[in-house]
Amino acid sequence: MKEKIALLYSGGIDSTWLYYDILRKIDDFDQLTLVLFNRFNKPLKKAINLYSILKNMWGDKTSTLEILDVPELGHKQTEYVISNLSARFDRVVWGINKYPTDTSIRPKSILYTVTDHTNALEKYPKLSIPLINTEKDEIIKKFYEHEIEEILPLTHSCGSDTDKPCGICFNCKERIWAYNKIGKTLDMGI
Repeated sequence: MKEKIALLYSGGIDSTWLYYDILRKIDDFDQLTLVLFNRFNKPLKKAINLYSILKNMWGDKTSTLEILDVPELGHKQTEYVISNLSARFDRVVWGINKYPTDTSIRPKSILYTVTDHTNALEKYPKLSIPLINTEKDEIIKKFYEHEIEEILPLTHSCGSDTDKPCGICFNCKERIWAYNKIGKTLDMGI
């Protein structure tokens, strides 16, 4: 039976890994839609560009891209998106990962906690969060294990609305921490 899968896609490390992983596992009859929506760091332009590069690089003839118009709802924006997609897709995949064990880089105020994610999974049974127990360093290792590490510099996770990574937001600090932890040279991306 054909499965309709929606992947929340930002062009960051986590959602890019999931795009690759889903693409290599889905049946030819399944439908994969990468869903973008504008958030605090305005990822649309960067994510669309990366999607075009990867779709060509991977010979992806299966997926489509959808830009979802979402009202400004603060931290409730993602829940709004999950609710919307759950009504239209068989499975909604979200790439949020586990916060680092190093508390020195964690945000002082964490909007979402493990409890929030567990509640989201209960509220939205179509939701899948495969990386929730995986720290960023382990996700980056997957790129190296699958010999697709050349994609990492193309991803963009910065929490600032800038063309170049700021290097000081939580997302940048997490990326720096993860590369240091696995002993790899960091390229902050586009």
